[in-house]
Amino acid sequence: MCLRWIIAVLLWWPALALSEHAPSLRWMQGYTNTLGMSCCGLQDCIESTVVVLAVEGTTALVRIGEYEVRVPSGNVHQSPGPTGYWCFRPDVGLPLRTYIDQDGTIRAIPPERPTADNTRCVFTLSLG
Repeated sequence: MCLRWIIAVLLWWPALALSEHAPSLRWMQGYTNTLGMSCCGLQDCIESTVVVLAVEGTTALVRIGEYEVRVPSGNVHQSPGPTGYWCFRPDVGLPLRTYIDQDGTIRAIPPERPTADNTRCVFTLSLG
């Protein structure tokens, strides 16, 4: 497990210098997941419909777009804005794919679908 984490960090590290948080998402900087990892980085949070379906102990079943994913409940946060967000981890082992948005901000291309392994955090409009 530790070796896997070290490899993920080494793959992630060169890309850390690509960009900072978009001004509109700077509020996310203080949020972390249950592993203590920052919820956002490399412009990897995208607007999404996020609904908490159930909380069972230390896990939560959430719907991200059309997909149901079970994540640690510490990875679920209240969104302070008018929309939900899915903060993803780019596919580990694959080269980081990026694009430049209409504001000139470098963003990571999200994985094809949310899974427990590629979801860092979610921000939902309602925790209740």
